Amino acid sequence: MWRGCLSRPLHTPQEELYRRADALSFVVEITAKGRDFFYKEHYPSMRLVEENGRYYIHGFYNVGEEEFIADYFIHYGDEVQTVEPTEFREVIRARLCKLTVHYEKMV
Repeated sequence: MWRGCLSRPLHTPQEELYRRADALSFVVEITAKGRDFFYKEHYPSMRLVEENGRYYIHGFYNVGEEEFIADYFIHYGDEVQTVEPTEFREVIRARLCKLTVHYEKMV
């Protein structure tokens, strides 16, 4: 059977097209206001799940995209309630520290 040069089946979910083997998963709980942010801007690697009136962004990022995804969640401000895994929360904290130092150096 000829399959052409396609390396993935045509029914592969869109979010999986961007996922590399070394991708890391995360779950971020957000408020209802945060849900509005999500609907205005999110990436194919993310999906919103509602459970018992609480909102969770499930997603992944590829190695090397940590700061980019951290910046995305920083714009949510205090609408973020929890971040799992802890290692990803530390990436966000480190990014905030780096940004703080940057702004403190400004004249």
